[in-house]
Amino acid sequence: DGHVGQLGLGERAGAQEKVKDPTIVPAFQQTSVSEVACGATHALALMGDGSIYAWGQNASGQLGTGDDISRAEPTLVVGVRAVHVRQVVCSDCASVALSAYGDLYLWGEVTWLTQGERGSWWVPRGVPALAGCVWQVSLGPYHVAAVTFAGEIFTWGLGYEGQLGHGDTLDRHVPTRVVL
Repeated sequence: DGHVGQLGLGERAGAQEKVKDPTIVPAFQQTSVSEVACGATHALALMGDGSIYAWGQNASGQLGTGDDISRAEPTLVVGVRAVHVRQVVCSDCASVALSAYGDLYLWGEVTWLTQGERGSWWVPRGVPALAGCVWQVSLGPYHVAAVTFAGEIFTWGLGYEGQLGHGDTLDRHVPTRVVL
């Protein structure tokens, strides 16, 4: 279902409807895509050169384009253009990129990660507390989990179901090490 452009097929006839067969995204016919990540209504593509393209719904800034305009075709995420990205992840209304140097960048509806700050992050922002030490990242609907090069796990976000792994249901607004 491409009702908000999340298929990346543009405005062509039928692109906003259900597509039953695999279809090439026209913007990527002549280029190399390394990885793709899909959220509920948006998607990201990591290119061979480490750049990121985003498309779909953008009501919460999850495309990282600096605005809330949804896009039916892939658009470059400029906030991480100079950063060589090696992993991209999506949740319902947020996105994350992990650089080859272990730096995390978040954007979209991530106010559940911050204490007192409201609104979306319209462009990617770094996570200074984990700068240069993240090996892998995962993004849930309202929380983040990161594995460091040293093998430690850090989580933060909403903890109402115990999903942060700290033995309680408290929210964490900064990356907090999980003690195993």
